[in-house]
Amino acid sequence: MKKQALMTKDESQVLFDLIAGVYNCKKISFPDQTKEALLEAVQVIQENKNIDQALVLTYNTLKKFSAKERLEIPEVKHLTDFVQDFFYKHQGKKLRNFYTAYGAMSGPLIF
Repeated sequence: MKKQALMTKDESQVLFDLIAGVYNCKKISFPDQTKEALLEAVQVIQENKNIDQALVLTYNTLKKFSAKERLEIPEVKHLTDFVQDFFYKHQGKKLRNFYTAYGAMSGPLIF
């Protein structure tokens, strides 16, 4: 039985668009290996694999930006807000299992 992803197709398209916006933003100086992680998240979405994994990759990438960057750069802020809304919207048993399976909350919370 295939695991059901927490994210719908519409949400995965929104996540894809937000990641693309951050990736293509010229005014961002990316921390080490950030662009590669964003590409990996996009690849997971495009291959229609587990979208939850793309969300975790995105979350872990956002942790590499400073708090100031996450608040002041519009593209990064929109992506951070989307990830935050997703986490809060899907609270409960499914999300706890998601945290455990992917280690999404290992390290500091960013919101």
